Amino acid sequence: MKRLIVIACALVSSLDLQASQLETPRFVPIEVYLDSPLPVAAWQFEVSAGNGEMKLVGIEGGGSEHFRGAPFYDREILRGSQTDKILVADYSLADEALLPVGRFRIATLHLMLLGEADLDAALMVTTTREGEPINASLELVQSNQESKER
Repeated sequence: MKRLIVIACALVSSLDLQASQLETPRFVPIEVYLDSPLPVAAWQFEVSAGNGEMKLVGIEGGGSEHFRGAPFYDREILRGSQTDKILVADYSLADEALLPVGRFRIATLHLMLLGEADLDAALMVTTTREGEPINASLELVQSNQESKER
C-alpha cells in the first residue's frame, strides 16, 4: 500500500511538471527596429518573456546593408530548451558615412512563446564607430499587433 501511495504521489508530481510543457505554444515573428539620431556601428539588446518562457527558433538580420547578416546571439539558446531572456548584438566596421541612421530594422526574431509570455525589450548598448554612446530607442513589432517601443 505504501508503494502505491508513493507511486501515485510521483505520478501527480510528474503530471504537474508535464502540464506546463503541454501548454499550447505560440510562434511569433518579432521585427526589431532601432531609431538613432547618429550613425550606428554597434548595438546590443535583451528580450525577456515576463511571466512566461520563450524559445528562439530562428533569427534573421536587419534591413540595413551593414546589419543584413544574422546578428550575434548565444547559439546554445537555439539548441536548448526554453529561456526567459535572449541577448542579441551586432557591429559594423564600415565608414561612418555608410552606417545607418534614423529608424531601421536590425533583426527579426522567430520565437516560440509559452505561458503568460509578455515580451519586453531593453536596449543595452548603441554606439558610434568611435565607441561613443548613442541615445537611441528600440521597438519590437509583432505581426498583427501594436508595437512596443523601449
